[in-house]
Order: sequence, then C-alpha cells, then structure tokens
Amino acid sequence: MDFGPSPFIIGKVSTSCFGRHTMFKKSFFSDFFKVTSIFGVAIGLVACGGGSTSATQDCSGASRTPLGNKQYTLVANRNTSSVTVYAVNSTNGALNEISGSPFPVTGTNSEPFGVAVNPAATLAFVSNWGNGNVSVFRIDASNGRLNEVEGSPFSSADGSTSSWQVLISPSGKFAYKLNNSTNSISVFSINNCSGRMTEIAASPFRVGSAVNLQEMAMTANGERLYVVAANTSDLYGYQVNTQSGELIAVAGNPYVISGSYTDRRNQVVLPGPTHIAINPSGTFLYTANVRTKAVSGYAISAAGTLTEINGSPFAVNNSIYLQQVVFNSAGNGIYVLDANNDSVYGYQTNAQTGSLTPMPGSPFGVDSSPTSAVLDITGNYLYITTANSGNTVLGYSISSSDGSLSAVSGSPYAVPNRFPWRITVAKP
Repeated sequence: MDFGPSPFIIGKVSTSCFGRHTMFKKSFFSDFFKVTSIFGVAIGLVACGGGSTSATQDCSGASRTPLGNKQYTLVANRNTSSVTVYAVNSTNGALNEISGSPFPVTGTNSEPFGVAVNPAATLAFVSNWGNGNVSVFRIDASNGRLNEVEGSPFSSADGSTSSWQVLISPSGKFAYKLNNSTNSISVFSINNCSGRMTEIAASPFRVGSAVNLQEMAMTANGERLYVVAANTSDLYGYQVNTQSGELIAVAGNPYVISGSYTDRRNQVVLPGPTHIAINPSGTFLYTANVRTKAVSGYAISAAGTLTEINGSPFAVNNSIYLQQVVFNSAGNGIYVLDANNDSVYGYQTNAQTGSLTPMPGSPFGVDSSPTSAVLDITGNYLYITTANSGNTVLGYSISSSDGSLSAVSGSPYAVPNRFPWRITVAKP
C-alpha cells in the first residue's frame, strides 16, 4: 500500500463570486517509500484573482464581520475521502467538530492526503493521493462549513495520479501541487473569488532526477521553494517568480542529504528525507530523515543556495520513525514527530548558527502514532493527527517558558475509521 495511504452532501458554489462574474506503528517501516505531507501559509487577505484587499471587505466589496479569535482546524481523512472541521476554542485549545462535518471530497478514489488554506482562509485546497487531483472548497467564515467550488476537482497537465501535497503561496495567487507519480510540481493560478485553479503555461516543472518526492516548503516571503525526494535523498531549491509563479532552479541543485552509511549486509543506506520545514525568517531549513533517524539543517543564503550547518545531521536519539518537522510561532524551536515511538522531540534552534538543542523534558510522550501536526493561529497550541492505529486528533498546549507540551481538555478526539492524515488551521 502507499503510506503517506456518513458524510453530508454539499453543493458546489456558483462562480458568480458573490455578484461579480469570475471564475503506524510497526507497519510504517514496510511502507517507507510512500510518505507525504502538507504546509504552511502566511496570514493575509486575498481578493478576486489573488490581489490583496481590505480586511473589512469580501470579494464583492461587501463589509465583512470581524470574527475575533474564531478559527477552525481542518483534517484530511484518507479512508473516508472527507475533511473534518473543528471549531477551535482559542482560550483553552479545545476542539469541537462542527455541524455537518466530515465533508465529502468528491471524485473516484480521491483518498485525500493533504489540506491547505489560502491566506485569507476563505478557500481550502485538498490534495488527493488516490486520483492526483486537487479539490477546492469555500470556507463559510460564520460556521466553518465547506462548500465545493464550481469546476472542482482540478487536475494537472502531466496526468499525475497521486497528488501528495498542495502548498499555497503567501500572496494567495498560486497553488503548488506535488506530484509523486510524475516527480514534478504543477503550478496553478488561483482565482480567490471563484476558487478556480488554472495551470500556468510553463507547468509542470520536473524536479531533476528526483525519485519519490515527499514534501515542499516555501519561505514566508514566497520567494524560495524547496522539496525533498526520499528514494534519492535529494533536496532541491527553487527561486519563485512571484508574478508568474514559475520555478527557477537555484545553483547547486540537487543538494544530497548527508549521513548515509553501510549496513551489516554491506548495503548503502540513504538518509531518506521525508519532511521539510523553514523558519519564519527564511534563514534555516531542516529535514527529517527517516532511515538515519536524524534531522539535517541548512543555512539559506540570499540567493537561495544551501550550506549544511555545523553538527548536521543531528541524531534524534531513541527515535524510530521520524515524521513531520514543525516550527513554533517564534521560530526558535522545532517539534519532530516520531510515529513509531509515540513521541514528539522538541529542539531549541540557535538563531545565529541553526544548531539544535533538546528542549527540557524532550521527548514528549503523546497518545498513539503522531502523523502530522500544526500550530494554531495564536501559537499556543499544537494539534496532531494519529492515522494508522490511532484515528484521533490530539491537542496540546505549549509552555511559553520551555516549549513543553500538555494535553488540552477533551484530547484525544476520536475520529473512528477516518484515517486522519494531514492537518491545517484556518482563521477567516
């Protein structure tokens, strides 16, 4: 199987744009080479066609009602081809599944792996591993309900049959779809009113000689994009044309993840990078390497080139199967999930050197096998999915003093048989 693989009926949204016509556990090891991911978007407000607008208006120019601390957590469910939506209590971190959830992802064999939102948090984009498409939903700010937009799902020109991640640019203008089956990245322009995606002329972009692409990450300014390939243990960097969305390879591609070794059978074991994260200032990048049980760190130059930092790769002692890497809101610490050890490893990051130091109390034990994680908008809470054996969503408060984790009220939140995979947050 591919690792990394009763709903309410909802109608599709008109393209009128509100008046203007636009349009794990042990089994994890046997499934290594098929992992996936999803990640991060800056917070902003985007109007029709991707430009910015006032925080008090929607696409039609109508006044928007301020929502205070209201936010939602969205979870892609692989087994039931649906998206679970929770309302987040920003005071205590508790989650409450909203009325109508989970919402179905249409299409044959969709099997959604990832979910992302645009900067305005008005649209949700679901990457479908089963058929290679991206499904797009409008988020109702008042209640969090999802309505699929006209024309969804959207496919790419290269005929990719497995879409493992979709990443939205900080401007909200472009969507980047990671195609595992064709080892390429498809780029789409986004109409932020209608929700429609249109593939740009230069797309798709073949990622060198990479095999088994796993995850992308973009700098907060949207000017650099990086992607890791598990089978070839490569790391590729791209300059992003923020006007056209096109990708231009940076000098030095591909960067080979270090740390390979020869095992007892005289076989070379490559690191196997599966996940990637960039700090908020865009100066350091880290990868989680599943086969060597380590985290690699790189300094990012102004030109986007990479230099491995001193001490890298950093061994994650006693880990078994590393998963996602997540930065804290301050950018001075990371959390690394370990799916087979029911643990989260916390590290403080040195702002000058990028070196890693374990947080006090790390690793933090969690319920079941952590698969994916995201911070809430306030940065006070960490939410984790446990696919495979867990089928739960976990909530933890983050200590402001040392970064340690404590379970929030009601956690774990059971989602039987849904196989919750990737998770994100939305604050309309």
